Amino acid sequence: MRPLQEDSVVGAHLKFVDTQEHLHPDPTLLSCSKECQSAHWPEHKPKCKKIRDSANVPDFEQVNDRQNELKQAFEGDHAPASERLVWRSLSDDNSGTRLVKRFIEQLDIEHIGQYTSEKFIHTRTKGAVLFNVKYPVPHAEGSGRFTWLPYRAIVGTKDGRLTKLVEEYDPERTSVIIYALPSPDGLSCEIWPVDTPLQLDPMHFALFRPLLRDAKDSWEEVLKVMKDVIGRENNAAEVGGA
Repeated sequence: MRPLQEDSVVGAHLKFVDTQEHLHPDPTLLSCSKECQSAHWPEHKPKCKKIRDSANVPDFEQVNDRQNELKQAFEGDHAPASERLVWRSLSDDNSGTRLVKRFIEQLDIEHIGQYTSEKFIHTRTKGAVLFNVKYPVPHAEGSGRFTWLPYRAIVGTKDGRLTKLVEEYDPERTSVIIYALPSPDGLSCEIWPVDTPLQLDPMHFALFRPLLRDAKDSWEEVLKVMKDVIGRENNAAEVGGA
């Protein structure tokens, strides 16, 4: 069980202020203000140092390099989405799927569920967690470094099936995790998108549920606006290419 931190989205006055999480060695730590962050630092410092010194936690350049290996496959225009993102199933019997299953066995699914819930509450936007399974699961006291793909980035893949999955999952019940294995040239990758049941402990679930429901109401409006913007951008691109 990952304990609720006083400076998490829920614990810190139920709100979120910029935490510069990408600059912090523990991206799961969310503070409501610089004052709260400073006040909590003496308690958090030993954990932070342990995370920073852990051999199992890649530094930020390594994290970026690992995700950049997937960039061409997810964002490129060199081939249709069906050729760039090759869907696989966990029921398949091949070396890639066996690799993904071993990767999943090492994940802290409860932690990921808390992370995706906090992301959705904060951003009011659905998305998915992306893992490059070519590398080991990064651990630090049960925590990992996650890459969050917001809905807009999912749409940018031009994979209608993936977009539909992210649009339709229920943040109160599941989170979408994409396991990706890049090709040697990086131009494509095999993906195992999984709508994964949340495994929150009762305390977290009770705290998150009303916030998730409120975020879901906001998401419907956000989705309408985003679809309108995306539609206008696509129309402009078609006109410009004509």
